[in-house]
Amino acid sequence: MQNGNRKGIAQWSKTYAGKKFYTSILFLALPIILLVTFTFIPALDMVIFSFQNRDPYGTNPTYAGFSNYVTIFTDKDYLETFKNSLYYLVGSFIQQALALLLASILCSKIRAKGLFKGILFFPYLMNGVAVSIIFQYANCCLVFISIWKYIGFDIIMYIGAIQSISPDLYEAADLDGANPWQNFRYIVFPSIKPIISLQLILAVKGAISVFEIPYITTKGMMGTTTFVIKTINTAFSLKKVGLASAMGIVLLIITIIVTFIQKYFFREDDKTPKENKRSRKGAVR
Repeated sequence: MQNGNRKGIAQWSKTYAGKKFYTSILFLALPIILLVTFTFIPALDMVIFSFQNRDPYGTNPTYAGFSNYVTIFTDKDYLETFKNSLYYLVGSFIQQALALLLASILCSKIRAKGLFKGILFFPYLMNGVAVSIIFQYANCCLVFISIWKYIGFDIIMYIGAIQSISPDLYEAADLDGANPWQNFRYIVFPSIKPIISLQLILAVKGAISVFEIPYITTKGMMGTTTFVIKTINTAFSLKKVGLASAMGIVLLIITIIVTFIQKYFFREDDKTPKENKRSRKGAVR
């Protein structure tokens, strides 16, 4: 019986379906191994470390329970980092709104659109060090630096999404006498909703884990320490591996929660605006 099964498997492996299956396994094996080795195993170690206290060398673990998590949410210095990160979170929403507005304007019929696109995208090409030095003596808000640096990339993403909308929709709207705001509300926004959702997720993730600009500009001093800067200082300066691991877990949980909230508010089926309109008419009937 076993010999028969083996022969059947051997014969099946020689077929097109069998070769395709084994080829897929070979192509997926290496990425899965790398994913498990460099993502899931370190994440599991971080969870374990977050419930431990260790010496400065990262050895001699002792069980600490939830004391590291209690410290994060009760210690004044750590709570201040949440407040500083909140500034960047608010700034990320302002950044996305401005990027979408400017992208909509640039996609309209104006002159020198290519020049404006280049000017707006240029700050994204600059190094974060250069951007920070430019504004270091201008007494500008660090959040404004972040918006100014990254808004160009967001504008390009929105322009690409808006330009992918079928011109037939705009022509039909013009025949119905729609104004620019109605075009945006009923055509542009529903059509690029998945891109807006993705951009918001990336923006919020970047706002929560912001490090480069505040660290280069102020070294985290003068009350500008963000959650990530505090995590790095806790791990490498204070040598508190357990507490730093707990901070990493908290950051991961916050990112997941925000992602699910955004996916809830921006949930959308795969129907086009025309199909959605037809389904609404059918529901009314």
